[in-house]
Amino acid sequence: MFNVDLVFFDAGGGHRAAAEALRLVMEEEGGWNIRLVNLQEMLDPIDVGRKLTGLRMQDLYNLMLKKGWTLGATQTMRVLQFFIGLLHAQAVELLEQFWGCSQADLVVSVVPHFNRALAQSLRRVRADIPFVTILTDLADYPPHFWIEPQEQTFICGSERAVAQAQALGTGARIFPASGMILHPRFYQSGACDRGAKTAWP
Repeated sequence: MFNVDLVFFDAGGGHRAAAEALRLVMEEEGGWNIRLVNLQEMLDPIDVGRKLTGLRMQDLYNLMLKKGWTLGATQTMRVLQFFIGLLHAQAVELLEQFWGCSQADLVVSVVPHFNRALAQSLRRVRADIPFVTILTDLADYPPHFWIEPQEQTFICGSERAVAQAQALGTGARIFPASGMILHPRFYQSGACDRGAKTAWP
């Protein structure tokens, strides 16, 4: 059995959905032992948003989406990245503690912003473990979003994302995919008469 730590968070919902879909497919295939790892829970001790407002950063982000407060989203993201950069060393330290107890043979991330910390912490504790980032967006939004200039593996769902990963020239392994991760139900054929459904009265 091959142990996989699949790292996600709940900012926006798409990351958890991708992780759940990937887990289902891998478990159906067999030979994989998948553990879903919530990055937010690991980084709660240094969550600035939680300390200031009582709400986790992912919950603040989800609230902004729910309320439609998306004007200035680019500037807000850069502020978030500034704080992530300030707390990078602390994040790496927390993640090192986690990897030290992990039995994973492979670590897969479906989150942006934290792939540098994830990779660095893993390399310090278990340098033999492959680290893979699966982009759940059609393209990167550099700098420090999905693709970092580090040795790792990227799975990209568009030609543009592949080109962005190649442009860094880090020797990273890059695998193209035909789009985004979808729930296995999407591929199941229903027992319906399509002709009857589309026929005019």
